[in-house]
Amino acid sequence: MVHSAVLKSLLILAVCSFVLLPTGPGVLAQPNSVGAQAASGWEVVPIDATSTLYSLDMVSATDGWTGGTSGLALHYDGTSWTISSTRFSDAIYDIDMVNASLGFASTYQGNILRWDGSSWQIAADLANSLIPSISMLDANNGWAVGYQGGIYRFQNGTWHTVATLPYLFQTIEMVAPNDGWIMGRTGVILHWDGASWHQVGGPQNVWFRDVDMVSSSDGWAVTHEGLIYHFDGTSWSPVPSPVEGTFLWSVSMSSSTNGWAVGLGGTIIHYDGASWKKVESPVTDELHKVQALSDNDAWAVGKSGTVLHYTGSCDLKSSYLAASTRHCSDGDTVTYTIGVRNTGTVPASQVVVTDPLPANGSYVGSPTTTQGDIQSTNPLVVAVGDVAPAGEVTISFQLKAGSPGQACWFLSNQASISAAGEDPIVRQVVTSVGDCLQLHLPLIVR
Repeated sequence: MVHSAVLKSLLILAVCSFVLLPTGPGVLAQPNSVGAQAASGWEVVPIDATSTLYSLDMVSATDGWTGGTSGLALHYDGTSWTISSTRFSDAIYDIDMVNASLGFASTYQGNILRWDGSSWQIAADLANSLIPSISMLDANNGWAVGYQGGIYRFQNGTWHTVATLPYLFQTIEMVAPNDGWIMGRTGVILHWDGASWHQVGGPQNVWFRDVDMVSSSDGWAVTHEGLIYHFDGTSWSPVPSPVEGTFLWSVSMSSSTNGWAVGLGGTIIHYDGASWKKVESPVTDELHKVQALSDNDAWAVGKSGTVLHYTGSCDLKSSYLAASTRHCSDGDTVTYTIGVRNTGTVPASQVVVTDPLPANGSYVGSPTTTQGDIQSTNPLVVAVGDVAPAGEVTISFQLKAGSPGQACWFLSNQASISAAGEDPIVRQVVTSVGDCLQLHLPLIVR
């Protein structure tokens, strides 16, 4: 025998349970003007140069290099970027560091430069035109490609030409001594198997600008047309791009679930393990190179001496809407609490909470908030302001459940939480009102 009071409680719990409907954080579609920091976590880092920067390679979080036009080379020491003296007028187009005391760079006029721990020197003159990409495996093994089809290899301290092919190469990425990729214009894709370079199937009439491999079975490539391709260990396939039609220059992955790509107009897109999304950028200048060191550490460089640093973002996904009861009677008061939580590493800026007055509900007293201003009550609009990392703002109000003339009905309340540069997060809670037991039988109470 089931006791009627117990059965009623079980039925109410089943049909009127507390509901949360997260929508997840979003992205801003348009970059803003130059500023100190975007809501996405990207910050402009001032440097003492205005030359266009093409190359970037970080040895660690406290040691890295970038280079650009007129032989400009800048070194990062963990605190600031400083200009390193060079005697070159040639643009430094790509850099790949083996360690803090050894690195190589390629130039616009076909030279290979070497960093020996104290200065940059010309190591080889390989071509009469751009060498757009270089990839080092270790101190004694590396590869580079020329835009006009040259493939170059570094072994035993010497650079030499392996082949000159009828392709326009743009990028090379070596995964291991027996695994590497070359890509370029007209969709060309070459794979190195440890013995030879051979062409593999790929798209036609696209211009691959950059490739970055997470492992031998996981890699990403971006194109001049704003397309994104993923390698799954078998083939390269297109994935949805939020910026199709926008020139993408570079891609870099810190893991299989985190990566960045950058391009024209300050474009920045982020991969979160599920999809690529466009995020707010603090600049509108073209970005040429990006490197992701970890989930909360990435760098990007570009036109006019632009240097950006990513140190994390705001995260409002833990925000909530709670009701004091799951079931009440006509005329009862229900207390609602909205908690705005930022579990990210940068402030959530210009946070606004909106909560329309539910049907058949009326305010009891006035709403309160622990931060910000209540701008209106129908709908409830609270201008919270900035929420610091690990910060929480609590908004509370009470509603009286009216009577729509039904034996059982539902008081449904929905709150929207938004921040600058983020799509709104929606939370919803439902409370049953009245005698809802009779609507959920044919269970027989004996």
